[in-house]
Amino acid sequence: TINHTLLTVKAAQETGVQIAGIILNHSEDRPLSKIELGQNSLIQELSNVPILGECPFLGSVSSEQFDNKLAKRIKDWKV
Repeated sequence: TINHTLLTVKAAQETGVQIAGIILNHSEDRPLSKIELGQNSLIQELSNVPILGECPFLGSVSSEQFDNKLAKRIKDWKV
């Protein structure tokens, strides 16, 4: 995750994209490990781009269900 994020930020910046911030996505419904908990600050420090928040794991959803599920969980976002 760290490597992919930093490479994406670098590639975007090299093409002139101004990045307002990064939103991280949880891909599994489980607590984060100690290492994963430290990734946010490390990514922010190494990229000089703020972490705006985290999108919680939503499970398998159709496009029709996405908005409803996200709206119910958005209050739990860490922004």
